[in-house]
Amino acid sequence: MPLKIISPTSRERKRYLLVQVEADTNRTALENSIVNAGLQFLGELGMGKSGMQVLGETYNGKTVVVRTGHKYVDETKAAISLINSIDNRKARLSVVKVSGAIKNLKQ
Repeated sequence: MPLKIISPTSRERKRYLLVQVEADTNRTALENSIVNAGLQFLGELGMGKSGMQVLGETYNGKTVVVRTGHKYVDETKAAISLINSIDNRKARLSVVKVSGAIKNLKQ
């Protein structure tokens, strides 16, 4: 039995956050710290509902894109802003821009 296709009106709307990274770190450590901050701030249930996900392939050393649900943008911003160290080194993460499409963030 094939899976049923979800109609566009029933799908969850996503938002993409462009996060500026001011730290000397690698991609996996950055992804882990963002996910752990989300777990601490939102909890497991909140992370599941928000659908927060780090798009690691977008990391270029200065910025990274984080995907979240449209209702959880403010909570995701708060969780990201609480990060002050990655691998015991000082770090500063700030959300620069929020968009409904990734291609609009790259302009």
